[in-house]
Amino acid sequence: MLDHIINGPSRSDIGTWFGAVPSLLTDRKVLISALMSFRKHLPNNVLSGAWFPILTHSSTRAVMVVPRHLWPQSLVRQWLEKQLTE
Repeated sequence: MLDHIINGPSRSDIGTWFGAVPSLLTDRKVLISALMSFRKHLPNNVLSGAWFPILTHSSTRAVMVVPRHLWPQSLVRQWLEKQLTE
């Protein structure tokens, strides 16, 4: 994992960033994915909340952050006031 942080993932192990969470850890169907976000999609241009809305589709493993102009105003306010900590 430290190698991923320092050098980034290699082409050969990119698939390890996607998949199902082991059933040993959960009794639900939970998937894990990696994402890249554009700063302009976040209310203060910084990934500062503990959670955020994402778009998914069953035909791909890719996910994306919902652009901020589509967020409800109440969620934007909570983000800016740093209330999304858990």
